[in-house]
Amino acid sequence: MDDLTKWVENAFYNLTDNIGQRMAGTNNNELAEKVLSNYIKDVTGTVEKFRFEITRWVPKQWKIEVDGVEYKSLLLGFSPSGSASSDPVYVYRASKYEFDSGDVDGKIAVAVRGGDLRCEQKYQNIAESGAVGFVQVMDIPNGILRAEKIASNKIGPIPAVEITYEDGMRLIRKIEKNRSVNVSIKTVIEGGREEVSNIIGGDIDRSPIILTAHYDSWFNTPGAFDNASGVISVLSAAKISKLNSIAVILFNAEEFGLLGSKSYSQKKAYELSEKLILNLDVCACKNSVLYTLQTNSRRLAKAAVKAADQAGLEIVVTSKLSHHSDHWPFAKEGVKVGFLFQNSCNIHTHTPYDTPEKVSVKSIIRTAKFTSKIIENFINKTSPSH
Repeated sequence: MDDLTKWVENAFYNLTDNIGQRMAGTNNNELAEKVLSNYIKDVTGTVEKFRFEITRWVPKQWKIEVDGVEYKSLLLGFSPSGSASSDPVYVYRASKYEFDSGDVDGKIAVAVRGGDLRCEQKYQNIAESGAVGFVQVMDIPNGILRAEKIASNKIGPIPAVEITYEDGMRLIRKIEKNRSVNVSIKTVIEGGREEVSNIIGGDIDRSPIILTAHYDSWFNTPGAFDNASGVISVLSAAKISKLNSIAVILFNAEEFGLLGSKSYSQKKAYELSEKLILNLDVCACKNSVLYTLQTNSRRLAKAAVKAADQAGLEIVVTSKLSHHSDHWPFAKEGVKVGFLFQNSCNIHTHTPYDTPEKVSVKSIIRTAKFTSKIIENFINKTSPSH
């Protein structure tokens, strides 16, 4: 086993197996910050912290009962403390054209996950229509739960939980058969202000490209694919790069709504206006060599296509940028960005099944070498235009 493989294996399993879940504001997140600070100093020669505050609402207790029978559930993180008891109404995917406000007013609304709306939008539609509670039905079978936001920096007006696909289908069948059904929800949350850190390594001023990834995870998962894969790929790419001026930023609180990258970009965007941010998230899937790059830089797009050809990998490049990872706050400020990811393992993200075996040391090294080659091609291109 060569030195790089040993380093990647140690770092990856330390982050996923030894530390595990790394939700912002938790003791595990603080431990990850300390461990990664050592790694980033080892790789780049320097380390500094960018501190910022978050409001973290944490679930303490929650329960849903249907006709007195408790269902397996997770609390949706924008749920406040509260209780509701009512007959339920099925609102499909909770688009406003799928239900009448009068049918929902005073009721507990039941909606299936997925479709065109994110969970927060469904919740808002239902709350604005006068519902007293919200039940989201998971759209994947086998008892999986992956609540959209188990902890949050904001809360809403009505209690909300997620239930399994199997329980959800049973409940929906009862509703559709016009049976008399009672649903009750009870939730308890606690929260407060906490200070957390982004971790920065290397010379930001000298580096034309800044590699980024978020190191926090969902509350109930070791976060192997999302996003230990991105963190260790970024550090490994910087480690093997032939350039002496690669900077790295590991963002915190991405899962709370990109809070780490938003805080940093609001203060530093002007200084980064001539840089390129290359963000890696969910990017080292064990069983796939297909990558996607979203970028507003033609120069980066060309560099990535060339690197994929050199490495024997497949890549899809698009100028359409997702709003859901840490490149986005910089793109909004006019900074050139790239978002490199893989879709193949996404079914497991935000669940307890996002475990190390979904990734591999080999796939991380593959991603790191690919990223390093992209950087090399980008730097060596003679045109100064982004």
